[in-house]
Amino acid sequence: MTNTEVKDSHTILGHPSDSYLKHLFKEGKIKGKLKPSKGCQIYQKAKIQNRPQNRALPSSTTAFHCLNMDTLEITPDTQQDIKYVLVIVDDYSRYNCIYLMTSKIQVQGNIMAFVNEMFNKVNVRPAFLHTDRGGEFDSTLL
Repeated sequence: MTNTEVKDSHTILGHPSDSYLKHLFKEGKIKGKLKPSKGCQIYQKAKIQNRPQNRALPSSTTAFHCLNMDTLEITPDTQQDIKYVLVIVDDYSRYNCIYLMTSKIQVQGNIMAFVNEMFNKVNVRPAFLHTDRGGEFDSTLL
């Protein structure tokens, strides 16, 4: 890419940030005049809207203190029309549980069912629910 213009490099490299292009420019991998890519509509749409949180995750000292959870999509759909799997993993004991779902609407109900089941069995409610901040976890119930 040494002879490629920086503006073209922005498009060729998949619309990276200006700081990444500056890094490549300083290493000599891109030559030409460095121009900011702020006017690129694709870059603006692809930019992360929710900033990652920089605080450290709490360390679990007891079972079911912190639960890690994520939703996975099953492809292709099963014969029972199951499209998603909710995976819940206890941070301390690595105890895990899965829920098969036909829709992401079922996520909140399944999380509440798991929390209630753990409260009934071991008399503990989780202090933290760690997710990827996906839309299915955005709720006032949780």
